[in-house]
Amino acid sequence: MRQNVVRSEDCLRGVWCSVARFAVLAALITVGFVGRQVVAQTAQDITGTWQGTMQAGKEMRMVLKVAKSGGGGWEGVCYSIDSYRPSAGMPTSSMSVRGTSFSFAIASADSSFEGKLSGDGSLIVGMWTEGKDTHALNLARADAETAWAIPEPSKVMPVDADPGWEVAAIKPHDPAVGRDNIAIRGRHFVIENKSVRDLVTAAYGLQAQQVQGGPGWFSSDKYDVDGTPDVEGEPSRRQMQVMLQKLLADRFGLVFHREKKEMGVYVITVPETGHKMTKNLGAPNSLPSQSGSHDASGRVDRYRNVSMVDFAFILQMMLSKPVLDQTGLSGRFDFVLKWTPDDEKPADEATASPGIFTAMREEIGLKLEAVKAPADVLVVDHVERPSAN
Repeated sequence: MRQNVVRSEDCLRGVWCSVARFAVLAALITVGFVGRQVVAQTAQDITGTWQGTMQAGKEMRMVLKVAKSGGGGWEGVCYSIDSYRPSAGMPTSSMSVRGTSFSFAIASADSSFEGKLSGDGSLIVGMWTEGKDTHALNLARADAETAWAIPEPSKVMPVDADPGWEVAAIKPHDPAVGRDNIAIRGRHFVIENKSVRDLVTAAYGLQAQQVQGGPGWFSSDKYDVDGTPDVEGEPSRRQMQVMLQKLLADRFGLVFHREKKEMGVYVITVPETGHKMTKNLGAPNSLPSQSGSHDASGRVDRYRNVSMVDFAFILQMMLSKPVLDQTGLSGRFDFVLKWTPDDEKPADEATASPGIFTAMREEIGLKLEAVKAPADVLVVDHVERPSAN
């Protein structure tokens, strides 16, 4: 009889164990369900405006605007509002939320971000990577009251304007300053570390070998220019060239004539597989920009808001031949090009970027081909060092 009692107790204990196991299992299922609900809610909550300050040599305020994409995922536009082009949004090429892990990439800027969402969904602690550089960046959720304003695009100069110079200061370049640039900064037209030959090629859209003649200092002496247009608004590339042409004539006394010569040129086309560039969604009339870096593995050039004519113009400044656009592509694009110039031998060939032909085909889906064709040549008849400011 005692044995039967014991067995009954064992049976009862077994029932309670089964009940307990069921309760624990149910609890785990419930927790798992709730966990999935929290993740889903967090994923929904990621939409909106996020902002934070990054230390990258100087303070850079970053704003990320996130929305749901048509496919059920996420998409965003990132603004660097302390940059040269603060109103130019950079669309994300990918974005992911998995649990508390959040990441996105901007292929056109060679940049990415990886971070962790806080428990209350108000903060993302993470790291921003651009090329080989990494910086801490924490993004806090912003509302209508706390969100930083995205600067308005610069006022554009009327398309029919024929700008000159309100004032232009020209001085010899300081060799200790390594910058090399032609840009509009607010109301200033800034030229840094350029020879007169450089100014001629930029003013007339030519490659260096298309400019012939001139004394030795024409190519060797470098100058800085800081001036202001005599027309309000940001000039287009064509209007910047008009200003340079007037500066060369008025301050450097440039006189020239044109000839046609057959020479080797590069042509850019689109293969049947199509291009891989990102369409720029910013202000269509704003200036294009190109920035780059150079290390042992080659060049990294970042292009923003460039037309194919712009791209050909910029590319021929870095190559040995004129570059002609035969893509037939309209509009403006963002992309990154990683390549090694032909005249450079990389320090580590295993990690080196490819040559320009391969890089254009594989990275942006364009074909660059060398051909012979008649090209414009500008022959310098007279030029002099700049007149006094």
